[in-house]
Amino acid sequence: MSGSSGATFGMTEGTNAGFNKQVDAVMRAVRGVTDPRYMKKLAKKNRNCWGGYLLVAFTLVGIFVTLSSSHWSFLLVLSVLATTLCFGTLAFFIWRAKSCQGISVKMIELYVVIYCLRLPGLMISDNYLPIDDAATHVYRPAELLTFFFNCGILYMCRVLFRESYDPDLDTFASQYILLVGIILGLAVTPSLGLEVTDLMWGSALYIESLATLPQLFMFQKEGEVHEWTAHFLVVQAICKAFSMVFFSEAASELSTPDHPIRCLTGPAILCAQGFQLLTMCDFLYHYARCVRKGIPVTMMMSDNV
Repeated sequence: MSGSSGATFGMTEGTNAGFNKQVDAVMRAVRGVTDPRYMKKLAKKNRNCWGGYLLVAFTLVGIFVTLSSSHWSFLLVLSVLATTLCFGTLAFFIWRAKSCQGISVKMIELYVVIYCLRLPGLMISDNYLPIDDAATHVYRPAELLTFFFNCGILYMCRVLFRESYDPDLDTFASQYILLVGIILGLAVTPSLGLEVTDLMWGSALYIESLATLPQLFMFQKEGEVHEWTAHFLVVQAICKAFSMVFFSEAASELSTPDHPIRCLTGPAILCAQGFQLLTMCDFLYHYARCVRKGIPVTMMMSDNV
């Protein structure tokens, strides 16, 4: 038995470390639901977080009042602005905590790819912009800023605070998301500008509909939800709901009626948007349950909630 006790029951050092993290997560959950002071502290942080998001919401309303032509396509502008502020907030809190614990780097990498595919078309053609007047002022800058925020988050996770990132928990095969998105982008894409930018824009749209899967998978594997990551995903879900309303109205304009495959572009994009919301339903349910019970969202994976 000497020298082999660590593997006696089939547990390697890596799996043993993973088991210990699961135990730690359970102990934190037990502490959270049994220690009133700890729960009060986390609940206060929760309120502060949503106070910040409410401030952001009022800012967006102000932009709508001053710049928008009140066209329904402002919903997409609103979604893009909220996404920018969402990624900016996430980047700020990673920097402040000096840690990227609980963040799926694979999700962030997917978003970097998404913006690399989407931005060329946006920069050279107005056809990818919503009709609303506000889009001409804020849409392109917001998308560029979101791209920079994603690059910053990726740099912090991969370089500055890489010791806080655990790749053993972030194991979703994100390359398959890229493959599916590119195939769909090649087959079912709109005709808005140049052929190449249409393909890139369409691929980005399909990849984005699956981009949160690595983060949701990481939550399940880690057995723990980190506060700011949870809030980030909820805001992302709200943004995608706005986007889905927009695409439901624009679906017919995105399709090419006389093309045997691209006549399905509008419905395909709408299905992609709906699929993203569908994959987040379980997470949103547990998040809402925590909010309804006044329990910090960090406890949503606990059986005691």
